[in-house]
Amino acid sequence: MPRGGRRPNSGPKKGAKYKNTKLARQIADSMGVNAIQTFCIILQRKAPCGTCIDKDGKPTGKTWARAEDGKDYQRVCQSCWGTLLERVDLPTWLKAAEGLAKYTYTTLKAVEHTGEDGGAIEHEVTVKYLK
Repeated sequence: MPRGGRRPNSGPKKGAKYKNTKLARQIADSMGVNAIQTFCIILQRKAPCGTCIDKDGKPTGKTWARAEDGKDYQRVCQSCWGTLLERVDLPTWLKAAEGLAKYTYTTLKAVEHTGEDGGAIEHEVTVKYLK
């Protein structure tokens, strides 16, 4: 049996390679979600609070709590503390920065420089003094 090389009908089928990516983009577009925008919102710490939202989906800075006597009362949101913005912890912030970097900067490849026969690179420096 031959090894290596190209075989007929092998590999991903035509159009299958990007099928999941295409589907994910369609879903994100239909929801109005933009990955780069989302990363920027997280990095700027401007994500709206998801805990203290009202019926219209807007953050209010207040949540409902139940006292020991069984009565409900409003208090300051324990998630955003009334700022209306979600707190972003450092690991989440770093993941957002890493995700945004993939879109904005090219990935550098490791390159090893060697001299003759894989040895060290030899340098020669000449210094000339002027009066």
